Amino acid sequence: MSGWIPVGGGGGGGSGVGFAKAIGDGSGNRTTTSTTFVDLADMSITIAAVAGDELEIKFNCSAHNSNAARQLSFQATIAGTAINPVSEHTINHANLVQIMTHLSFHTVASGDISGGTVAVKIQWKVSANTGTVVNEAGSSGARRPVLIVTNTGQ
Repeated sequence: MSGWIPVGGGGGGGSGVGFAKAIGDGSGNRTTTSTTFVDLADMSITIAAVAGDELEIKFNCSAHNSNAARQLSFQATIAGTAINPVSEHTINHANLVQIMTHLSFHTVASGDISGGTVAVKIQWKVSANTGTVVNEAGSSGARRPVLIVTNTGQ
């Protein structure tokens, strides 16, 4: 469970109302050269849910691509299935960009749920070159990726 902090939990009415967040562990920047979606380290949450619940997914990070003309793309998956929309950003390598992505609501299907919970992950890829997500430690000016998933219930 290193790298994430559960917050909240199951709610009333039999639904999984609550929220959880994942915060980067501050152990150093994350990089990828993958041109297909791969999991972003530490950006995975398992949250209580029942069929029909709605999840609101928010992701925030500082990121850049080593080539100003190339893209970084992020997506969320629920139970291994990508949800839309994919959030794509063209990032200038000379400027570290703060990305705040609201990946909208997704209704949980019964097939998404295992043992009363559903897994949400952030994945990323580059169109070319090397992408970097900042994951700094320290008490002053630390920048880490953050994933927040809210289960709004039915």
